[in-house]
Amino acid sequence: MGKKEPETRERYRHFITITTRWMDNDVYRHVNNVHYYSFFDTAVNEYMMREDVLDLGVCPVVGEGACVESGE
Repeated sequence: MGKKEPETRERYRHFITITTRWMDNDVYRHVNNVHYYSFFDTAVNEYMMREDVLDLGVCPVVGEGACVESGE
């Protein structure tokens, strides 16, 4: 099989900027995996609140958002 072409930003519709903290990064300036996966939760919940799907002030049940795939 041939090499798969890298993904491009044009394929995705939603982006959020997340500022990392000092403790989120390792000595090589990579984001630690435990923090990296929490970014999915942050992005999904931000999207649901922005689209009025989730309102933490009135919602009696707070569920988790879904991330369909997080690997290559």
